[in-house]
Amino acid sequence: MHEPIDLNPDRLTVAFGGPLQPALASSTLTLPTTTVEVAVLSASHQVRTLEGHAIETLACNTGGRMPGPRRVIVHTGVDRWDMAFDYIVETVDPTGLAALVGHLRERARTEGVVHAFPGHPHAVTAVLPTPSGDGWATWHCYPEHGRVARSTTTVLAHDRIAVAVHGASR
Repeated sequence: MHEPIDLNPDRLTVAFGGPLQPALASSTLTLPTTTVEVAVLSASHQVRTLEGHAIETLACNTGGRMPGPRRVIVHTGVDRWDMAFDYIVETVDPTGLAALVGHLRERARTEGVVHAFPGHPHAVTAVLPTPSGDGWATWHCYPEHGRVARSTTTVLAHDRIAVAVHGASR
């Protein structure tokens, strides 16, 4: 039998832009710079700004590229802000995964979204605001592989970038 492609973290790709996908679960997050709708798509996620600035999809067969453990700056084409996307896949033991999933579920009671999948209590996808409030973080938990694909996206307002660069040059 053919393995469904959303069950393997090695098959995830990231794309910016593109069509909206049907969601299994969704939530709205209000950030200082924008409001976003976060959606869980099977073992994948999609985030879109309600103002229409950008769409980020981390899923299998997005037509995008394989993300790597590095920062990617996404130029949205919208005046005054861009996004920074960071991604990594980590190996976790069963105890660590159980603790992580418990923490994600607890946070999702007040913000964000966590969606569980049949077959294993720790097979979840979560999208939550970052602690600083300037973006979102995602966790794609694959207990059968002992791995977690994690991403963080930060909304970068150009005026904040200019201040940071200006301050560094002094």
